[in-house]
Amino acid sequence: MSSVRREITPATIANEIRMARQDPTRRDIVVIFVEGSTDQKFFNKIFSSHNADIKTVPEGPSGIGRTGVQNVVNQLLSQNIDRLIGIRDADFSRLLQTELAPNIFITDRHDLELMLAHCDDAFYAMTCEYAPKQITPQASSDLRTRLLQVIYPLGLLRFLNETKQLGLNFAKASITNSFDPTTMALSMEAYLRKLLKGSETPTLAETLLREIQQHSATYDPSELCNGHDFFQILACYFKDKNKTIRKQPGGEGLEHDIRIAYTYACFKQTVLFQKLFAWAQETNCTLFIEATQQA
Repeated sequence: MSSVRREITPATIANEIRMARQDPTRRDIVVIFVEGSTDQKFFNKIFSSHNADIKTVPEGPSGIGRTGVQNVVNQLLSQNIDRLIGIRDADFSRLLQTELAPNIFITDRHDLELMLAHCDDAFYAMTCEYAPKQITPQASSDLRTRLLQVIYPLGLLRFLNETKQLGLNFAKASITNSFDPTTMALSMEAYLRKLLKGSETPTLAETLLREIQQHSATYDPSELCNGHDFFQILACYFKDKNKTIRKQPGGEGLEHDIRIAYTYACFKQTVLFQKLFAWAQETNCTLFIEATQQA
């Protein structure tokens, strides 16, 4: 017996929201679309479960992918579905001065991971767990700054890939094999050799290296660099410096740890919180856990 898997599209999502809102107890629920399951886990402790329904955006043949959150929100708003917003990574939006669509909110910094890493309290709590010796808050902050400088050229490469539509597949090459934790250096030459292996344009690596060197201090690293790259390099650093850790966390493990260390109080310090708070007031909606606890 065969079964046909139903494709999840903005139309099916709209129907689900309409049906859910027929229940009087869910009529005023705000639907919040995020990019993935880890984003959903994080925002579960930010938004009230009584007043907000956090949904991940599906990927599939309908063309919902990297810009999925914006696509879904735009289409649902065009169908007169209200009380919904989307939260996505900023990526290069601020560097490119990209205008945001209605009801779309973006992270402080390049992405959610870097936004979390820039909360001093959360980052310090995490580094205390893995540092080889007792570390001060200032040393923790300095480590973050240094690692952002290390991956800055990689951020530039991702930016060039975006703006010049190079079509590079970064999943093909791991950055950890090109990073030396002893010298705190990332060899872009070695990384590009792996990334461009089999390329039909043999001079592309030289061209990209020249462009990277020309923009060596042009952009804010926290807007340029990718959070997953940052935590991969940080994991390599801890693995090299602290041999007593029985189970090395890896990049994803550190991202898990920073989500746990990051508190609602940290979130209230962000621009993202301020904009979401203003939207909630304008639309007379309740979003945050704090408001529910005080009610």
